[in-house]
Amino acid sequence: MSVIVCRTSIGTSNPRPLSLVFHSKRQVKSNVSCNAILEEGTYMIICSAFNHWQSFEAQRTETSSVSGHADEDIFPSYVLAVHSSRPVMLDQVLMPEFCLADTLLLLATTYGEQHKGITGVTCYYMAQGIAGLLVVAENRLPDHNLIVDCDCSESFNVVSSRGVLTTADCVPPLHKQVLILLTQLEDSEGFAVSHKLSFKVLVHNGYRACGLQNTPPLSPGQSGLHCARPL
Repeated sequence: MSVIVCRTSIGTSNPRPLSLVFHSKRQVKSNVSCNAILEEGTYMIICSAFNHWQSFEAQRTETSSVSGHADEDIFPSYVLAVHSSRPVMLDQVLMPEFCLADTLLLLATTYGEQHKGITGVTCYYMAQGIAGLLVVAENRLPDHNLIVDCDCSESFNVVSSRGVLTTADCVPPLHKQVLILLTQLEDSEGFAVSHKLSFKVLVHNGYRACGLQNTPPLSPGQSGLHCARPL
């Protein structure tokens, strides 16, 4: 699990992270913590955990297919404690649809290592302090699609947010996307992460005219994390 704090806008019913302020290490533990000195302003605190995603995917898909959205009761509960020497006002709100994707995109582009091979294209990855691996692709080209193959098949004792270790995605022009997020499964056992990327740019999307943009296809529960987001 991890805690990420971002600045956000004031007075909106659909807040979104604007800039990354600080974050805890992502660890397979019962609790994590972080501390920082904050300026006056409005912030979002995003609590996240991912090593249960594979076991909950079937339940999440079933409930979303019936009601149109996943029932929050199928997810693990958590307790957030905030300690401050100055008065603070807290309000718990429903997470906006793409808040998780936007938050992790900020994390990767701020702290991640970079792969650069094509002008206008950057792939970011994080493998330190996050108990796993985070891979992001950014397509700054205005008129070309980015086709990215990500192979993490040599990783072990990890849970993949995509349900598999090998993915292929089309990132549209002027978009970025979380390709895959791996999380250590068992804290008591060792784990390893690896990834191999291959990418190319095409004028068309690389699939059929109206074909899939992601392989494997994104489930309703995964789209909030893995849909391509505008720059």
